[in-house]
Amino acid sequence: MPPTTPPSSPPSPSPPLSPPSLPEEDRKWERITCPVMSAMVKKGDLVPNAAGMISKQQTLQALLNVGISRKVAKETTDANFDHLGGKKELNVFSMNTNNTGAREHFRSTGIRDASEPSVSAYDFFA
Repeated sequence: MPPTTPPSSPPSPSPPLSPPSLPEEDRKWERITCPVMSAMVKKGDLVPNAAGMISKQQTLQALLNVGISRKVAKETTDANFDHLGGKKELNVFSMNTNNTGAREHFRSTGIRDASEPSVSAYDFFA
């Protein structure tokens, strides 16, 4: 009788591809146009992945953790994530409506629209 070979198992699936990492200079909290998101990232309450992505659920939890009411946190995350398809994630470092479409509030003062806060735009509103 010939020797039997054990049944072969199916190949393991490939791990999912990770999004490319952002260069360190593109991961500065000063680059985030929303002051609330910027403050949460700076303080470590909201931690983007290496590609700068944050999820709706992660953002909702961070807002609740810093004391935002559940009603406001839910309205905010619904408005900022529900128009997105798939995983409901966005790159927190590229939320500027002036360049990339509706990814922030429907209006902007321009104070945080550049690579860092604009003192002259702030002075205009002060």
